[in-house]
Amino acid sequence: MTSEWLHHIDRLISQRPFSKQILEAYRELVVLMTESEPPPPQVALDEKLRPIRRTQGFPLFQRSELPVDIEGSRRLLERFFEHLSNSSRSDREAMGTALLKARERPDGAERLLRSFLSEDVPGMAVFCGETGLELKVVEFLAMNALKPSLIQCGRAYSKHPDLKLWDRGYCPLCGSQPAISSIDKSGKRALHCSLCGTQWGYPRLKCPFCAEEEHSKLGYFRDERLEYVRVDYCHGCERYVKVIDLRSVEEPAPMELENLSTIYLDVLAVERGFS
Repeated sequence: MTSEWLHHIDRLISQRPFSKQILEAYRELVVLMTESEPPPPQVALDEKLRPIRRTQGFPLFQRSELPVDIEGSRRLLERFFEHLSNSSRSDREAMGTALLKARERPDGAERLLRSFLSEDVPGMAVFCGETGLELKVVEFLAMNALKPSLIQCGRAYSKHPDLKLWDRGYCPLCGSQPAISSIDKSGKRALHCSLCGTQWGYPRLKCPFCAEEEHSKLGYFRDERLEYVRVDYCHGCERYVKVIDLRSVEEPAPMELENLSTIYLDVLAVERGFS
């Protein structure tokens, strides 16, 4: 990661004061993340199996197989705990407990990261029980501890030909679901992975979660505070995804930051019964 993220966070704080609190808190973590320099992944793909996996709907990697720098991510996670244990957060004592656990048992912090990658909720719950931290907090910190390495993975495989041929609603690199989507200058839609940040093309009038295409079941809503952001929803599966129209954005931020700074739209979507 680079200091460019800090520039975008500062800009978004001034442009979206309603997201100031969450962006300022995240900025503190990004400062630590920019100091992490994971090595690029060195994994060769099996070219014989690759086309078979794609046609059968398998991503290049399973989440648990992603070539991430676990040791570097573990050290970054420890720094998160240390920083947050010295903050004014209500769970700072639990953060201190997590820091002690991470230092005393590095393998436990490593298991936590691997549990997050494999979506092993019971495995993460063990760490929560030992420290008193909430599961959502642990998931958020684990994801961001892995983020510098995940970004490296996304960059390393972003030019892979399979990504251009992918037509599914989940990530072609790791199989995760999209966190947000965008419309580019030419009017084409892209989905953005919630885990590794990979983006891939997808039809505008099609639900990425259940592939519904019947227009009567698809809809959207906007909020007057950000006219160029809307929430697409599907009555077929009752899911939603936010859409950033980049044709109306002078300086787009990384999609992770666009997603975080529009979190109030997630609240509105949930209040309307979508998930």
